[in-house]
Amino acid sequence: MNTFLKRQMKAFAGAVLLTLSLAGVSHAYDPFEGEWGSTESCAEGTQCWLDIARDGAEYEVVYLAADRLDASKVLCRVASRMSRGPIRYSPHETYDDGLSGLFQGSNAYLAPVADGSVIMGGGLTAGLACDQYHWPQIYFPLGDY
Repeated sequence: MNTFLKRQMKAFAGAVLLTLSLAGVSHAYDPFEGEWGSTESCAEGTQCWLDIARDGAEYEVVYLAADRLDASKVLCRVASRMSRGPIRYSPHETYDDGLSGLFQGSNAYLAPVADGSVIMGGGLTAGLACDQYHWPQIYFPLGDY
């Protein structure tokens, strides 16, 4: 193999490695960000999901209920600001990492589970907006996050 070809191959390999190393640091994985769906039914003819976005040190968590066939027809939306950290809700509900906050004055938390899902718990009580829709307790990631 001639010297010129060897140099070209080394330069190409170096460029590929540099690109891969820069791509790896461009976006840190966050286990909570994204859309989370549930296999539980919210109500007849509806679908529901959580949309979680990081906003600085906090997260905006939005519960949405929409038409089962057309997700753009949102029937109900409730937003909450949540903080990330250990959760000590009760002696039986403790987690090393999770999101916690209030949904219209009711305590709520989201905690990761070993299978990749998150559970919603806390003191969600009747009288919340979207109360006519069942708020599922287990959510799975939707799409590629």
